[in-house]
Amino acid sequence: MYELFQSGYSGAAYHEEEQSKQIASMLNLNGRVSLVGNANQRRMAQEKKRAWALKIIDLMSAYQKEHEDYSLHSQKEIVEDLQEIFKKEGMAFEKNERNENKLFALFKFLEEHSQESNEEVLCKYLDKLEKTGEELPTQQQNSQLDAVISYLHDVFVENRYKSPKPLWMAPLKERIEWRGLKQSQEEIVTEHKVAPVTLGLVDHPSNQEQFVLEYDLESMGNTLVLGIPGSGKSTFLQTLLYGLLAKHNPSQIQVYGVDFSSQITACFESFPHCGGIVFENEDEKLERLLHLLERILDDRKKLIRGQSFFDYNKMVNDKLPVILFYIDQYSNFRNQVSDDTEEFLVKLSREGVAYGIYMILSTASLYSADIASKLSKNFTQAYPLEQKDKFDYTEALGLMRVETLPEQGVKGRGLMRMDDFALEFQVALVDEALSDYDRAQKIIAEGKERSTLWQGIRPAPIPTIPENATFDIFVEDTQVQKAIEDPTILPFAYNLRDAMPHNISLIRSLGYLISGKSMTGKTNALQMIYRMAAVKKGNVYYIDIAGNALHLPEYENANIISDLDGMYKMCEEIIPILKERNKLKKALEDEDYTPEEIFAHMKDETPIFILIDGIQELLEKLQSATGQYANIRSLFENFADKGRLHKIYFIMTLNSDQTSQVFRVQIHGAYY
Repeated sequence: MYELFQSGYSGAAYHEEEQSKQIASMLNLNGRVSLVGNANQRRMAQEKKRAWALKIIDLMSAYQKEHEDYSLHSQKEIVEDLQEIFKKEGMAFEKNERNENKLFALFKFLEEHSQESNEEVLCKYLDKLEKTGEELPTQQQNSQLDAVISYLHDVFVENRYKSPKPLWMAPLKERIEWRGLKQSQEEIVTEHKVAPVTLGLVDHPSNQEQFVLEYDLESMGNTLVLGIPGSGKSTFLQTLLYGLLAKHNPSQIQVYGVDFSSQITACFESFPHCGGIVFENEDEKLERLLHLLERILDDRKKLIRGQSFFDYNKMVNDKLPVILFYIDQYSNFRNQVSDDTEEFLVKLSREGVAYGIYMILSTASLYSADIASKLSKNFTQAYPLEQKDKFDYTEALGLMRVETLPEQGVKGRGLMRMDDFALEFQVALVDEALSDYDRAQKIIAEGKERSTLWQGIRPAPIPTIPENATFDIFVEDTQVQKAIEDPTILPFAYNLRDAMPHNISLIRSLGYLISGKSMTGKTNALQMIYRMAAVKKGNVYYIDIAGNALHLPEYENANIISDLDGMYKMCEEIIPILKERNKLKKALEDEDYTPEEIFAHMKDETPIFILIDGIQELLEKLQSATGQYANIRSLFENFADKGRLHKIYFIMTLNSDQTSQVFRVQIHGAYY
């Protein structure tokens, strides 16, 4: 009785089938066992172990027959398959490296003796183990404590007892389903406001409660997500981005991103909210994205003057969407960009919030190697996931001390600040049951569906230059369309730096020179200008001495000139027009009008474009001209000398090898 009582609450092995078989034992006067029937116990244990081993061999044999290609699999894969089979058969198996090696050794022995019966295999294997001193795979034993707990559970269920209130709440789960989270108070989404979204669960042990972690972009401002590699920063971003895009439409929030991490956020490119995402080694695309953000910031500064972003949106019908710009793994990003790029990010983080442009950066820590202090000081909110030491949490949260530290090694586990103390939180997963790949595919499919259904405004895409840019492609570009409507500029090419249209200024320019060596595309550029000038409804004169304009399209407002007679007629047409414009210009100059104001007063005047393909060839032609054609040169000189602000423009090509000869001629002194 003494022994049974003593071991009833211990970790000693419990064998239910042995409980009815009393083993004789002798107790001394102090109640201690002095003699016990160990022989019977050993025999029963050996029989049970043999039956256990034989069942393993039977299951292994069946596996080898069903999986003829098992030899192609690794030891790890085979052992995992066998463990799954054992689990279905209700066989408890100790999971450790040593036991797995024992299991695989038995598997290989069975493979070598596949022609023999399973009983024979077992006998031979036991003989081998006896000689080598090794053991069979170990069966997981239930302790007597486990048996007591199980018995109490059965009694509890049988008698229908009510569960008592637990003394404390269960700890945070490592994986939480995002779709199951409910906000404490559902906020109505309005046109001009981005509503808070759920992000995970917060544990408040002293209050014995767990509540939903909400993220309010507009009230939190710029945000930092900190954590060592593998701590779940990218997962944090994926859940946050999904929450924002699922709850709002592209007229409320638009997203641009830089992902220098695992590309887990790439799935959001399919959403209509996304203007584009840049990945590593996409240097040109990154530069164009930053130029785009700079242009958006400048445009909003002009629109929103003397008022807040939210007040502006309340007043106007065409409301501006919130812009969210994120960089995943900023420490990697920082090492691959110039100082000028970082300076722009400092400016954007400092000025952007006032104009509805927010930033979220993920990086390892607040150390200067990961993020510059001049940048991090513009971020008002930080979420530290797993950090290297306690002091990293206090610095990130701005607290003197942190009483609670998050559980280590759990992805998405971190601390948040609440008043003057820190609480542990766990980031939720969208469709937690799915793998990372399947989750991304589901998000991509949802984004495509939303993109198909959405008919409203979309973010400006990161500018790109088409691989084979033609006139038709160029003229359909949204930015080119805007430039065509602008009377002050003439678009004709792409700027390689930001992929935006490159324009000729029509306010102050009189001449525009396209220079380059032979066969570098000068004529192609001039012919593009010819088309764009015609589309802009200007009067176009294309002077082609070399005969390169054979395939130019014809326009009602365009003339192709190939000889001196055509040039003379052109001058006769232009002279009376310039005389009238000159009178208007002088009158405005007498009233101290600025060049911009003079240009604005001439808005109804049709621009005149004189395009010269080969200025050197033209000058040689004019120098040898006789009779009435000899006056053409002096007329050109007069146009060049007095034509500024008359809405007349000279655009020419020049072979760079001929520059010295051309600039000796007086006519060219007015050009640049």
